[in-house]
Amino acid sequence: MTVKNNKQVESTKSSGNVFEDLCVPDADTYLEKANLAFQINGLIKDDGLKQIEAAEILGIDQFKMSALSRSLLDGFSIEQLIDFLNKLDRNAP
Repeated sequence: MTVKNNKQVESTKSSGNVFEDLCVPDADTYLEKANLAFQINGLIKDDGLKQIEAAEILGIDQFKMSALSRSLLDGFSIEQLIDFLNKLDRNAP
């Protein structure tokens, strides 16, 4: 328990998986997808790619690319996200 502004604030230590902490079903899968999307979006940013350019490299339409860039990941499998990482790595200079 922590005291903040003269009020006691209860805190709970994280498990290391925010999805598990929020009691999301299949939390491990969500965490893995989030980590992969973070890496993908980082590579896209580092390469200075526009969404339409990244979508072309990844073989998806701009609508799905927009979802990926906003980490809306229900429409993607872990295998598909790993494939995207491989495609972006091959595209690197």
